[in-house]
Order: sequence, then C-alpha cells, then structure tokens
Amino acid sequence: MQARRMQPLLEKDVALEWGTIRVLLLNSNDFLNSSARISHYLENPVFAGRVFTVPLVQYYWKRKRQLRFEELFYGCNFSQEDLSQFSREYGEQLSVEERWLLESSGNLSSPAYFAILRAPDLVSDQNLFQCELTLKHELSHGLFYLNPNYREFVGRLWLGLSGEKRLDLTRKYRYFYIDERIADEWSTHIVASFELDQILDISESDYLALKNLYWNSLGREQFLELKDELYAVLGSKP
Repeated sequence: MQARRMQPLLEKDVALEWGTIRVLLLNSNDFLNSSARISHYLENPVFAGRVFTVPLVQYYWKRKRQLRFEELFYGCNFSQEDLSQFSREYGEQLSVEERWLLESSGNLSSPAYFAILRAPDLVSDQNLFQCELTLKHELSHGLFYLNPNYREFVGRLWLGLSGEKRLDLTRKYRYFYIDERIADEWSTHIVASFELDQILDISESDYLALKNLYWNSLGREQFLELKDELYAVLGSKP
C-alpha cells in the first residue's frame, strides 16, 4: 500500500558538492508523527536503538520537562542511511508519516540528509527568527555528515578542548544525546544558537574559521534564497 502523502509546507533540496540536504517544513502533527521516533531512536540516550511508540516519547518528555515533543523540539535531522536503518528495525510498525519519508527518499541520490523543521503555530517575529535559526542549525548537521572537511575541522576543535571541558560538555549534552552525537551537536550550537556558552568554548579565530567553513560549504546565496522561501511560506518576509 502506498503511504499517505504528507503535505510539507516547504520541500527543498539543497545540492552540495558532497550530497544533498532535503529541507522539509512540517506542521506540528506531521513533525511529531514523522520525526519523534526516528530522532529518539538515533540519538536519545534512553531510546537509542529501541523499538517504542510516539505516546511513550510524549509521556517521557511530559514527565521530564512538562512539554510535548512538538513543543520542546524545533527541528530534527538524520541521514538517508539512518532512515533506512530505522525503517528496517520498525518494519510494519512504521507510521504513515514515517513511511512517506522513506518512500519519498527514493528519489534522492546518496548520500543525502534530512533537515526537518517544525512550523510555528503562531507567526511572530520571534517565532520566525527561531525557525530561521533552526534551519541554520539543521543544515550544520547536514554539513557535518556530508562534508569530510567540515567534520574533520569540528573534530579538531573538539579534541582541542581540555579533557575536563569535554567531560563537562558530555555530561551536559547527555540529557538529550548519545555520546557519538555530542561533538556534532556542540559545534552546531556554535554555528546557530541563542546561547553564548558554546561560542566561548573556542577562540575567536577558530570561531570565525568554523563560520567561514560553514558558509563556504553551504553557499550564502543558496541559504538566503532558502530563507526567503521559508519566510514567504510562513506568511512574512525578512
């Protein structure tokens, strides 16, 4: 049976030298049912590698943070390979939204990456800016996966921290992420975050070098075009 077709508010493929990042903007319900399980299966320290239900994810975060998944998370990310692994594990237990993701990925050339954004329920300047920041954040994960030079540079920055600092960051990030994802997540918060803590972890020259590598890898003009499309779909212009 063919999967029900979700209707992304925005679907855009970002072509890079090393592969493709597919950007999807979804309403809260589609975001929840397409992304909650795979994101937790891949990177959450409690759920990683397990078979579980969406209601269990909701119960977990209501107990931990008094929030639902779609209230707590603005976006998620995973590779085409991750999606295939998840789909093999879940088989017939895939939701219609998860199955749509799998089937729609068939027209992507490998390697490919998904950057999925949750559309804000209320359009405001703050929510629009948060959505733009989330786009920048999820694209950074895509670059980390696809571009070996980007990944190696982040690795050097991470290993350049003191052992004590890496341990402190690992303890902090383990609330949300398995250890294998922490360096990637840390660097992504340097590139796109409201927080200053991660930026202050590295020198000014390393910060500028990471930002330059980000924009040189992605292409600033390509990002600005994508940002304009995002704002247009959400009902406002930058």
